[in-house]
Amino acid sequence: MQQLPYIWMFLLTGLLAWMGFFAGQADFFLLFPAYSAYFVGYIWLSGDNFARVPYRLLLFWAIGLRLMLWFAFPGLSDDVFRFIWDGRLLAAGHNPFDATPELLMQQPPPGFAPDPALFAELNSPAYFTVYPPLSQAIFAGAALVFSDQLYWSAWLMKLPLVAADIGNIFLMRSLLQRLGRPVSLVWWYALNPLILLEISGNLHFEGLMLFFFLLGWLALISSRPGWAALALSLSVGTKLLTLLYVPALLRRLTARARWWFPVLLTVFIAVLFVPFLNASFGTNLGQSLDLYFRKFEFNASFYYLLRELGFAWSGYNRIALMGPALSAVFVGLLLIHTFTEKQPRLENWATAVLLIHTLYLWSSTTVHPWYLTFVLACVPFTGFRYPVFWSYLIYLSYATYMDAPYRENPIALVLEYGSVIPLALYEWRRRMLN
Repeated sequence: MQQLPYIWMFLLTGLLAWMGFFAGQADFFLLFPAYSAYFVGYIWLSGDNFARVPYRLLLFWAIGLRLMLWFAFPGLSDDVFRFIWDGRLLAAGHNPFDATPELLMQQPPPGFAPDPALFAELNSPAYFTVYPPLSQAIFAGAALVFSDQLYWSAWLMKLPLVAADIGNIFLMRSLLQRLGRPVSLVWWYALNPLILLEISGNLHFEGLMLFFFLLGWLALISSRPGWAALALSLSVGTKLLTLLYVPALLRRLTARARWWFPVLLTVFIAVLFVPFLNASFGTNLGQSLDLYFRKFEFNASFYYLLRELGFAWSGYNRIALMGPALSAVFVGLLLIHTFTEKQPRLENWATAVLLIHTLYLWSSTTVHPWYLTFVLACVPFTGFRYPVFWSYLIYLSYATYMDAPYRENPIALVLEYGSVIPLALYEWRRRMLN
């Protein structure tokens, strides 16, 4: 039936619209069936059926889905409220890294009138912000234009994210062509429901971070390392995680570039942070990052196994010890991979990024759905499929929000990681043997 792909496209658009505009965190029994139905259609289309739809039509559809979700206020995440808070603070001329929202409510600085209703929506009011300069600039821009309107502030903040994620499609296409891979592989990323919902729908900045990463990778392949350093610094200026991939990159550069490239990258990053630097900047940012590993836990894998062992051994949650310990294990694995990787080339950087980010997520105490953006972005370049499977099962984590106080479902965790980890290990073993 030649019209079947078009029928699927129509149905998937409707499902995505419902999830983006009407689903909330607590609507798991409505959200997950709709997400599952979209995923079935996505997998079906991602096979040979893509060839039955003109490339330009798929491109316009992928862009149209992002533009549609641009107008949806984030319903599956409350991070947007911290973005707006930081933006209003910076627009008022105050450094968002200087004080916690909790302190600002008690002692508001001159020219800043904290909104109690907005404060009540913040998920971590006792912690300093952790969002880097480029993200902060976007927050502030939205606050300057829409000083007291939540919806329109979020809408304006989404503009660079939606534009960047559309750009990701074109950058991936260009990279696939240069690497000699089929351009149709881009649809594994471009039409994935997690990417659409979490970036264009729920305003997460991983899509913008990815844009600058892909731009930097393309510049390196095009023999423009200076431009690559600038692009990668902007990626770090959006989300700090890009720093994880730099060690693997350095081994892919010439012996001379290994010395000057990190220096140039550091200079560019420093310039981005200069407007926020003061005596307390490092301490405050470091404190929040430290608390992230010592206090927060959500949808983790190996950490939860260790946590249960810790309960059995000591009778209480030992996250303050196990969180940093797992981070140290990850750093060790990162260094081992960096110095033992065989045949590191710019062309296979995505394979290294996929392994690094997978190990990072498995060693984390907190794994939200949008954290999978980078592992999904590696799919078109590597041939691995476990990130696609993971992007489906990770939506089981939204079952946590059905009841207050939030409580994670152990069955959902077993289904997610009991399926994804064996599949990932199988795919990596097969890759190493080939």
